[in-house]
Amino acid sequence: MEQENIPPPSDANQDSELDSRSALVDFFESAEVPEKTAQKNGKRDRQVRFADKTNFAEQFKQSLEEKLQASQVWIDQLQEENRRLKEKLELMKDQQEMKEKVERMTLENNELGAEVLEWKAKFYESETERERLTVRCSQLKDEYEKMEQKVAQQPPPSCVDAEFRSLINKLTRMHTYHSKHNDREYYRCDIQNEDNDRSITFELYIDQVQEEIEYVPVHMKGISQKLPSYLQDNISFDVQNAPIFFTKIMHSLFSK
Repeated sequence: MEQENIPPPSDANQDSELDSRSALVDFFESAEVPEKTAQKNGKRDRQVRFADKTNFAEQFKQSLEEKLQASQVWIDQLQEENRRLKEKLELMKDQQEMKEKVERMTLENNELGAEVLEWKAKFYESETERERLTVRCSQLKDEYEKMEQKVAQQPPPSCVDAEFRSLINKLTRMHTYHSKHNDREYYRCDIQNEDNDRSITFELYIDQVQEEIEYVPVHMKGISQKLPSYLQDNISFDVQNAPIFFTKIMHSLFSK
């Protein structure tokens, strides 16, 4: 087998190989520059992003503080409004209580007014009754004074007076019922004049302490024209006037 004779490199080939090696070195060196540039740019980008994040955080914090301040203002306003509503509610409650109190007082005043009117009516009624009794007492007083004058003008009865003796005899035949309670004595008297068909029944209440006699007529027959009007109704008189009273009663029964 024949060996191929490889010619030795010439100088031109050596120069070409050197140029190729230089170009390869330059390529790798030129490839290293963009990588470093990219690293620098990445660092710059991270710094920018960090700055952006910092600015965003500051802006977010500022916005949050503004919102918190606005919320606090709103809370203060709500609290103030709540306070005013409570005051208004208390005022309305006081007004309602005052209204109810006024209504109660008005009702009480109306009831008192009605009671006052009732008492006024009773007062006027009592005044009318008092005036009537005053007139009646005045009439009785006048009749009593007239009777006293007539009795004073008449001569006193004597023991020999036949008419007086007859009255005494009739008086002794008077039917009476007697009872006593404490200091008050009770008499029921029934006197009749059969000859003239006259009779009278009356009650006497004698108060020994007050020395007063209360006369109450119960029944009368045939003596209305002769008996004084003041003896036809209830009347009270002093014990010392009892003789005059019995004289008028007996005279009305037995006179002609």
